[in-house]
Amino acid sequence: MAASQLSVVAGEFVSEKEEAAFRLAKLPEALRQARLLLILSACLNTLFLASDWRFEGTPHFFVAVPARLAVVAISLICWAMLTRMRDCAGLQLVLGLWQVVTAVGVAVLVSSHSEIALFVVLMLPLIYYLVLPVPFRHRVTAGAGASVLMLIGFLGPDWNGSTALGLAFAVLILNSALILVVIQTNRLRRLEWAATESQRATNHPHRRHRDRPDVRRRRRRNSCSRLTAVSQSSSKRAAEFAVAPPVWKYPITLATPRCSVSCIIARSATP
Repeated sequence: MAASQLSVVAGEFVSEKEEAAFRLAKLPEALRQARLLLILSACLNTLFLASDWRFEGTPHFFVAVPARLAVVAISLICWAMLTRMRDCAGLQLVLGLWQVVTAVGVAVLVSSHSEIALFVVLMLPLIYYLVLPVPFRHRVTAGAGASVLMLIGFLGPDWNGSTALGLAFAVLILNSALILVVIQTNRLRRLEWAATESQRATNHPHRRHRDRPDVRRRRRRNSCSRLTAVSQSSSKRAAEFAVAPPVWKYPITLATPRCSVSCIIARSATP
């Protein structure tokens, strides 16, 4: 596949038909990865409920626990929906729903301004960019939106830190680097897939022709005709055998201690 057929910005195929074929070929792996991500999200956020319990007795406790439970619930709901999903559009819709609810819930959680919250501010956009199997525009939109929500939640009006501008620049640099990584990954994956498809077409030049419905029907008719001809030939031979049974001649050598006698025995197959 020539490099000119890939988008310079997104690293995806310029042709919508080729891009759809690529996504369809990668759909089973994308579904497996998405289900694994969602079930891990539900399990890990359930474990983090123990960490949120340290806010017991403070106003943040009644904010953190419901937000955490919402993230767990949306992860399980989306995982259940993906068990019946068989198309790319449905996969993107379900993952988009999970991204929105998770980003809002985590933005509420990082309002505690703890060290773990600062780690999550940088970690969630990274997951949105690199882990989720969605198109480039969805990755960028979700990643940038999550970064903005994380900053709003972490740099809320109750926090008067002097590093707000530095953190904003750090998040901007992180998003820029992740976008470059996504573009490069998209290009490499599609070039590899295009080369594989080209090699497969070279090795099987008539494969597409053989798979056409009219060609398959013609092959079935020819097979039926050959079977009919073989059956008629077998019936004809059986009829000739019944009318004139053949005669077999067996050469037999009789060995005795003194001599060897060869004779021909004629045997008729007539009953």
